Amino acid sequence: MIVWKPEASALGTPKVYYFDGYTRTCVYLGSTKGTNMQRRINVSLSEEAVRLLDRLAPKGDRSRFLDQLVKRTAHDRMELRARLKERAIRRADLDRQAAADWDPLADEVWRKLGK
Repeated sequence: MIVWKPEASALGTPKVYYFDGYTRTCVYLGSTKGTNMQRRINVSLSEEAVRLLDRLAPKGDRSRFLDQLVKRTAHDRMELRARLKERAIRRADLDRQAAADWDPLADEVWRKLGK
């Protein structure tokens, strides 16, 4: 379960965390005084990435496009990790049973090879 978890700091400015309950991963997203707080950063992209960005987002819309892309990618990765963990937990008994079924066969093969 993914939850936005606002929390007050010592200065009274809310801090926002992205919390994934399955993997217990918590990512600090920053403190917000308003809903549209933005921060300027400098990134380097390959020529191919810039050409793709030019095709997908007009020049005045790049920041919004990249902002949404980063958030969606982070969300998708956390969801995938949670689904993989959930599936592994559900299949653990089946995997243990399969290993127990093959164990005597493996022992027999090793005995025959050890002649």
